[in-house]
Amino acid sequence: MSTDIDKHMSALERRANVVRSRLLRTVDALDTRRHQVERVGAKAKEVAPKVGIALAALAAVSIGSVAAIVGLVRSRRRQKLGRRVSALVTRFRAPAPPSLASQAIQRVTLTFVTMLATEVSRRTVKNLVDGRLPDGRLPVGRALDAHHDALKG
Repeated sequence: MSTDIDKHMSALERRANVVRSRLLRTVDALDTRRHQVERVGAKAKEVAPKVGIALAALAAVSIGSVAAIVGLVRSRRRQKLGRRVSALVTRFRAPAPPSLASQAIQRVTLTFVTMLATEVSRRTVKNLVDGRLPDGRLPVGRALDAHHDALKG
């Protein structure tokens, strides 16, 4: 009989050890969680003023925007309907054509600029084909000697 009691006692001790180890692991996990909660709480206390300032600024901007929109709508409603419609219609009207003098000046200026650009490009291409520098001078040095030799020979 004593062997049954010893077996039973050892089984109870094993179960007690298992329960004790589970309890210790649970207490360790709770302790770890408590430390984590304390750190998160400290961080929240540190960040809270910044968040409060940001929310206050957002609220101020929102209130200011709403007040500005309400004021604009009220001022629009105070205007007569005829004035509002005429302002809307004037937006869609074609602008008045420029005067005859300004059109003539524009055309003369455009013609002058076109002639100038044509002449400059014509001279530049001619100089490049003739082997001259862009400003019209002949190249100096060996290229000039080669040019003279080509003319003689």
